Amino acid sequence: MLCRAIAAAGRQVTDGGSRDQGGGVAGHWLFAALAVFGVASNLLMLAGPLFMLVVYDIVLPAGSTETLVVLLLMLAAAQAVQSLVDLSRSRMLARMGAMLRQDEIAPAAFAGAAGAAQSGATVQAFLGSAAALAVLDLPFLPVMLGVLFLFHPLMGALAIGGMAVLAAIGGVERHLARGPRRRLDLAAASAAEELARAGPAAEYLAATGQGGAAARRWRRHDTAAMIAHLRLGDTTAACAVASRGVRVFLQSATIALGAGLAIRGELTGGAMVAGSLLMSRILGPFEQGMTAVPQALRVWRMHRAARRRAAATPPAPPLPGPARVAAEGLAVTMGEGARPVLSGIEFAVGPGQILLILGRSGAGKTMLLRVIAGLLPASAGRVTVGGGNSVPHREGPSAVLGYLPTHPAFCAGTVAEAIAGDAHAPGGGEPMRTAARQAARAAGVEMALLSLPQGFETSVPEAETRLSKGQLHRMALARALAGRPDILLLDDPDIAHDPEGFAILAAALRSARARGASVIVTARQAQLLPLADLVLLIEGGRMQAFGPVGQVMAGLSRRASAVGTAAPASAPRGEVA
Repeated sequence: MLCRAIAAAGRQVTDGGSRDQGGGVAGHWLFAALAVFGVASNLLMLAGPLFMLVVYDIVLPAGSTETLVVLLLMLAAAQAVQSLVDLSRSRMLARMGAMLRQDEIAPAAFAGAAGAAQSGATVQAFLGSAAALAVLDLPFLPVMLGVLFLFHPLMGALAIGGMAVLAAIGGVERHLARGPRRRLDLAAASAAEELARAGPAAEYLAATGQGGAAARRWRRHDTAAMIAHLRLGDTTAACAVASRGVRVFLQSATIALGAGLAIRGELTGGAMVAGSLLMSRILGPFEQGMTAVPQALRVWRMHRAARRRAAATPPAPPLPGPARVAAEGLAVTMGEGARPVLSGIEFAVGPGQILLILGRSGAGKTMLLRVIAGLLPASAGRVTVGGGNSVPHREGPSAVLGYLPTHPAFCAGTVAEAIAGDAHAPGGGEPMRTAARQAARAAGVEMALLSLPQGFETSVPEAETRLSKGQLHRMALARALAGRPDILLLDDPDIAHDPEGFAILAAALRSARARGASVIVTARQAQLLPLADLVLLIEGGRMQAFGPVGQVMAGLSRRASAVGTAAPASAPRGEVA
């Protein structure tokens, strides 16, 4: 059974497979084998105390050397089998961790679930550690304790008292370590952030002479982390020494108690020695389990959260109707009791229409686009896409959407994969490269990408070092245009800020309109206004106006004439007031 479980799990992990029927069978075999081998390991752990009991109470009085040799060989065989069983349990847990990480957790990271990859690595590391075995062995401690009670109730009571003392020491350690651990996490995170920022900004810091100030800030955070680390280490070491002293004393106290009971004729000499050995087999796993259980609970919560994130990332369905986007009474609040950052947003854009969302920086344009893309849940109202179905909140945009964020980022594949990956060319290969070239041509970056060392097969990290910032933004636009999406969302496209880029963007928008796509573009300035059919004005998270461009502009002109000014004096030049 073990070989079958490990082989099936190994095939699933090495194949990088999904959770298919074979993976499910492997998981069931692993759970069954873990349960059986857990029982076997803990029963075999009693071999040592039983050997002591028989040697002292039977072999020594009988003076039988042959019996002693046979018992010793049996003990060696039992301990060899127990070692193999424990090795097999460790291997099974390691494979379970790999299966969970690969099939349930890590894929969520590539669907946009923040921290999913780290969660997967943490779960896998825990299941591959001795702490996982300690947690699995905790249910068998009552069996060990029951055997000790069979020797004598006082020995069982002594074991319970020792467990209570160890639990109290563990509680004191957690209480004393809470503050230093919190300060260590904060200071270490701040120091790591300083180092992370110093790398990309090294030339700027050197040119402006700010390197010394950055180094002093890092040293301040690192010193705080070092002090917290030392205090945490002192607390942990003190409690560890106290726990070890209690365990050593209790083992000696068990012998003393057994000797006293033997003198009174209530216990045999073999039971006295076996009870001492059994006491160590109880207290050691109990102390290890006290540390492992909180860790297991944290890992379990992390695993459940990662699975919820993965479940909240459904596969992108086909567009359920025409390329239409509408918002009704949309509001977004970032925290309970907080002021809404978006409220009262209502609009509709249909096939072959371009909606321009205008507003100052911080008006809420990016947040509105994230809600439309399904990246952020609405607190009130709803956004509908296609045939009237509400947009589901997912950790990544739907495949029916072409999405260009304000700060685009790419994964570490090839340029072709970054532009037209699985969402637009599931088979990869030549269809993917063709789709990538078509999108790059529409974004005006095809020749720049072909000039890379391997063209569209160049790795993204290498392309990022060779392309300019403007070319990278055009590459991001190509990714949004790949696959000719029915709905195109562009968040303040950077390429619109120079004449050549504006011409490329205008051509892409007209092409999308011509094929019947719904296009939504955000901007702070009004140079894209001639390309738009509809305009939505946002200020302070609230809708100020929505409708056809001519109608909205005429309304604004009448309002400006009524107050005797064309725009408020506080409006920045070039931005929409």
